[in-house]
Amino acid sequence: MLKSLEKQGYITRTIPDTNERQKQLNLTVKGSETLVAIDRVFNELEDTVKLAVPEDERTGLVTNLNHIKLALDLQH
Repeated sequence: MLKSLEKQGYITRTIPDTNERQKQLNLTVKGSETLVAIDRVFNELEDTVKLAVPEDERTGLVTNLNHIKLALDLQH
């Protein structure tokens, strides 16, 4: 995965002289811009859900989604 992100220009990887097994990962400008765009999409999605689901029903929704996630996690 790291090779792919690096190849696509999202991250850079450096290896410190003092520890060749350690890798330092840094976002490139492209990676930072993509992160901002992803964050914006998730914030818009959250706003949409908040408008669509009344506040008093959100707790039940979150509980149900957590049950579904747990069931899916157990299948893998």
